[in-house]
Amino acid sequence: MGSSVKDISNEVSRAIDDLRNILKEKGNDKPPIKSQRNEAHQDELSSQQIEILNRRFEQKSSFAVIARELKLSEKEVHQEFLCAYQYLQNRNNSEIPV
Repeated sequence: MGSSVKDISNEVSRAIDDLRNILKEKGNDKPPIKSQRNEAHQDELSSQQIEILNRRFEQKSSFAVIARELKLSEKEVHQEFLCAYQYLQNRNNSEIPV
């Protein structure tokens, strides 16, 4: 609210880059954390995903702060954020007429 689409898009791009860097640094010692829902068949966002998106975009909170406040691991927050972001991207792309 009050932010332009370009600003939000840039913030999302930076967040994705941050996530990629974090995941590269931490390595893949464990299999990725599964989302509460199967991201390929996700019909809607979970309340947790909505809360993470809200805290990330509207409150400009870091993933570490969000994880601490929601009592989740940072990896879980990253995974839920990515699933929610992909869901929104897919939904927005399907709404654009060809």
